[in-house]
Formats: sequence, C-alpha cells, structure tokens
Amino acid sequence: MDPNATNPNNVPPVGDTPPAPQPLDTTPAPAPAAPAAPEAPVAPEAPAPVEPAAPTTPVAPEAPVAPVTPPAPAAPNLFAAAGTPEAPAAPQAPGFAPTPAPQAPGSKNKIVLIAAIVGGAVLLAIIGVVAYFMLTSVSKQDYQEATRQYNKVSVASAGLTGDVSSVSYSISGDDDAEFNEAVKEAEDSIAEIKTENEALSKMKAVRVGEGAKLYGPFNDKVKAYLVYATELINSVKNLRPAMATCGKISDATDTAGRVAALKACSSELQGVTDIPNAEMKTFISTIGTSYGEYATIYEKSAALTNPFGSQYEQYKALRDQMSAVQKKISEASSTLSDSLEKRDDEMSVKDSAKALGDFLTEKQKS
Repeated sequence: MDPNATNPNNVPPVGDTPPAPQPLDTTPAPAPAAPAAPEAPVAPEAPAPVEPAAPTTPVAPEAPVAPVTPPAPAAPNLFAAAGTPEAPAAPQAPGFAPTPAPQAPGSKNKIVLIAAIVGGAVLLAIIGVVAYFMLTSVSKQDYQEATRQYNKVSVASAGLTGDVSSVSYSISGDDDAEFNEAVKEAEDSIAEIKTENEALSKMKAVRVGEGAKLYGPFNDKVKAYLVYATELINSVKNLRPAMATCGKISDATDTAGRVAALKACSSELQGVTDIPNAEMKTFISTIGTSYGEYATIYEKSAALTNPFGSQYEQYKALRDQMSAVQKKISEASSTLSDSLEKRDDEMSVKDSAKALGDFLTEKQKS
C-alpha cells in the first residue's frame, strides 16, 4: 500500500471507511494523526563515514627507537671476602722460584655462571622493553588501515538504514517475496556490521592509547544499536501478517465489506504478541482495540436511515464516538513517534563515531 496515500489528519465523514494502517517508515517524521497506521520506527542513525586523507604512498611502520642498553651491573665479587685464602709462602730454597698456592677448585666456574645469569637477565629486560614499544607504538599506516576499516562499519550501517526502510514500506504489500527479501537484506546488513566492527576491534590503532579509549564507547554504542535494530526488524517481521490484512480495508466496496475488513484488521493486530520493541508493542495493542471500536461505530452509523432527521441525535453521538476513537489513535501514534525518537537519540552512535573518526583522521595525517 502506498505509504503516502491518505492524509491521516483528515477525519472521514460518518459512513466513510477509515484509511488502513500505513506502512512503517524508518525515517524520523511527524507522527500521523488518526486513523493513521503505525508510524514507522526511526532507523538507528549510522555513523557518518570519515573522509580518508589524500592518498599518499603508504608509510611502513616506523621501527621503535631501541632503548639504550644499560651497562650490565658488575657481578658482585662474592669471593673477595670469602675466597680460599692463599697458603702462606713456603720458605724458598735458594735459586728456586716460589710456587703459587693452588686455587680452590670450582671458583672460576662459579664466577662465569653468575656473569652469564646477570647478562641473561639484562638481555631479557632489553627484549621486554623493545617488545613493549613494538606492541604500543602505532604508525601512520596503522591509523590509515583503521580509518578504512572504520568506514566499512559506517557504510554497512548506512546500508542497514535503507534496508529497514524497504522492510517498512513493503510490510502491508501483496508481495511476500519482496517483503522477505527486504528482511533478509536487513538481517544480512546487521551481520555485516558485526563482522566489520569485529575486524576494527582487532586493529592496533584502536587497541592501545587514546584510540582504545575512544573505541570503547563507540563499540558499546554499535552493539546497543544492533540490538535495537534487531528489535525493530523482528517487530516489523512479526507484524507482517496483520498489516497485510489491514491493507485490504481499502479494497472493500460496500458497507458490509468495510466492516468485515475493519474487524479482521482489529483481530489480527490484537493477535500479534511477539513484538520485541516495547514502544511498538504498546502502540499495536492500542490501535488493535481502537480499530475494533471504530468498526462497531461505523456499522451502527451505516445502519441509520435518517441521520439528518429523526435520527440526528444518534448520528451526532456516533460521530462524537468516532472522533474520540480517531483521537485515541492519533495520540497513540504521536506517543510512538516521540518514544522512538527518544530511543533513537539514546541509541545513536553519532557522537562516539565522530570522536573516533576525527581521531583516526587526524592521526593518519600526522
């Protein structure tokens, strides 16, 4: 059904058929008035793509500056005080050179072992420092790669916005294949965002330092946004049978047909219970009941034979009742629109995406 068909603010005269529920629209718009169909949920706002810096020859990651190797601490001379005392020189026979006293066995080997241990410890310390710099230093190329990956997340999010719109506009149409394809594309977009964001989370530019601090809030928002989008998609998907039934109201050509179509629409809407999105669930419950009330009033008004004569008071009372039902639907629609806009603001990735995107853009230039 054409989402722009009937002006929802026009109050139909008694005896006329109220417009069927309109397809859900995913873009923010003023809520329709009675007896408008469910206003579409506002699609989560996708983070704006960051314009990569002018192409330059990729710069290889800069090698971290190797720390100056500290001089190895001198091994303590453990044997200076506790070494084997030299044997006193024996009285020498005339003409013979003195014979040096024998050293304690193993002293030289111990000194070599201690020196090796100390030297090894110093080497491990140097390796640790170098490894730390290699893990925490981020090159221009790292930032460029992260920016490109960030933009993949952004493009996938923009694709989801369009997919949700397609789902909403096809919800009350006659083509099941078209609707199912739109749902599949939306679900595929959600999966794509998850995949691209997971790839971004593994990049060095967003794992250390300031990049990590900015990516954390962005990642939290993206995850919450995907939960919200999934709620909307599943809610619209579960509403499909009821909305298809309500779309047949305009096909009725006589009073009996219109009344039957209105009652069928009301019954279908009230039968939909699996609506994950709380705001939409409340709205569907309200209009489901309201369409049933409208059908009853419409049927009574159509039965009047002299509405502007002897039955005018009855006609006037029915007209007032019909206006009250229309007002109820209009207020429910406005409440839904306001609630979804508020939820959309809460789920928006815009601020955290801008902060991360600006950081990556600036860093890839420096």
